[in-house]
Amino acid sequence: MLKELLTVNLKLLQGFLNMSQQQQNEVAKEHQESHPQHSKAGVPGICRSGNFYYAKASRAHISINSKPATLVEAIDANIALKQIWNIVKKYPDDLEGGLRRAVKERREIDQDTIFFMRFRLDFRWESIRITTPQRSDVESMLRDRRTLLKLAERRASKEEFQKAQQAMKENAQEELVAQRNYASVRQQLVAEVAREVLWRHAADSRSLLSLKNHADEAASDPESSDSDTSSSSSSS
Repeated sequence: MLKELLTVNLKLLQGFLNMSQQQQNEVAKEHQESHPQHSKAGVPGICRSGNFYYAKASRAHISINSKPATLVEAIDANIALKQIWNIVKKYPDDLEGGLRRAVKERREIDQDTIFFMRFRLDFRWESIRITTPQRSDVESMLRDRRTLLKLAERRASKEEFQKAQQAMKENAQEELVAQRNYASVRQQLVAEVAREVLWRHAADSRSLLSLKNHADEAASDPESSDSDTSSSSSSS
């Protein structure tokens, strides 16, 4: 996902990761809203858990949520999530492809509100009712969806569905444990962010160098410019 971050946000992330744990906690605390007085936010599509608000939007039994810190951010996130589903509507014959495109597009545009999202499927088929574990990667949720659809297509037994659901839970737990391995994940993220920043800097430098070389060539060869001008005049 780092490639989808705007350069300014990527550098902000790099600065945050280079802080000490205490500094990071202080920054996080500044952005955390004081405990709300009411148990619920009276805004459709928004729920509260502790000091945080969840924005949620669902369609085709797929739920997407984002957890900003404040109510205002949650309202913005809710709008962005609804826009994701508006994009998906443009691809009625390709739900998975449309969802991938929509998530990528809105994640790039609404980085302050829904860059981090979680996905879940509420699967219904005959007497089978399965809610897949929440996933931070849309591809993981879509993989769970394909697994369940294939089981339904061959009319699998209830036991097979339960076995598949358990495998999904175990896989999601493994992903969560890996994410919570803070030391190794943080080191990897710091390295990836640094590489991405360096790559973009190098790409910008190459672009500037190319423009400079082109300008130098034009300045050192005025006859070429005159020739181009003459050709344009004669064509007229």
